[in-house]
Amino acid sequence: MPRALFSFLVFFAFAAELSAHEVRPAYLQLRQIGTTTYDVFWKVPAVGDSMRLSLYVELPPICSALDQPRGSFSGGAYSEQWSINCQGGLSGSTIRINGLTATLTDVLVRLERLDGFTQVTRLTSSVPSFVVETSRVASRSPGRISSSASSTF
Repeated sequence: MPRALFSFLVFFAFAAELSAHEVRPAYLQLRQIGTTTYDVFWKVPAVGDSMRLSLYVELPPICSALDQPRGSFSGGAYSEQWSINCQGGLSGSTIRINGLTATLTDVLVRLERLDGFTQVTRLTSSVPSFVVETSRVASRSPGRISSSASSTF
């Protein structure tokens, strides 16, 4: 009997730990502000004002930062903002989140184009990157949201 009770308590403690896992996704927003320029907003979960989750945006090699990221801790998160220039635009390029494969965190991604086309996707540890879709404004009405095939929600 004591062995069964001990097993039950261990199972209960483990189950309580699993249910206590909080869900705080990271968020990446890319907003096109010119033909080849984008504003980037990157937000990752943090603990206090000094420790953040080790997730980093890996942009295609065609992109370069126009300014240094400006970052700050606030409300359990670390946020950065900066602008980039991507020669030829982002269509067809792959954007990856480095460090995502080692976490339980998801990343919600939103890419907004000047023409109103919006791509939304969710990245996970098993799908840490996505390909930027080609804008299909001719076949979609402006403001239409496309969910990427990598992982929809």
